[in-house]
Amino acid sequence: MAIKVTFEPVNKIIQVTLVPTSGVVELDVKADLYSDGKEDWLASSMLSKYRFPIRVVGGDSLPGSRVLGSTFFLLYGWKIRPYSSDHTLNINGNLYSEDGSSPFTLALGTVNIAIVNLVSSLVDSRSTVGGGNVDSSAVSNAVWSNSKALTVGKFLGLK
Repeated sequence: MAIKVTFEPVNKIIQVTLVPTSGVVELDVKADLYSDGKEDWLASSMLSKYRFPIRVVGGDSLPGSRVLGSTFFLLYGWKIRPYSSDHTLNINGNLYSEDGSSPFTLALGTVNIAIVNLVSSLVDSRSTVGGGNVDSSAVSNAVWSNSKALTVGKFLGLK
């Protein structure tokens, strides 16, 4: 059940209900909006009359112990309304409105709210090589060096 938000289907508002502690509210898109929202939809005869307002893509397993990152979309004009007090709202996860508009609406009253969106990469790696950690900067540098050499070589007509 949603602990940090409530769903208002008539107004298409996801209302943040968590009171800011130390001036900050933390919301995890996957846990606090999508998963808790699904539980609320299944448990509430009122909510189940409406279409669920969040769609997710990704989350699939990939070769090499990697996972395709998840991206969430608010559907049907739904918006998130922050808690009505001065604070910072940290949103952890890839969240968009399907129509390209902001997924947020104004809080009630005259308040100052900073919204910080912490997004993840498209592919999250959890692999190791030979039982040790992969030096991601070394891998990145090697790929970048090779891709530049290939691009320059192709540009110069080299095979």
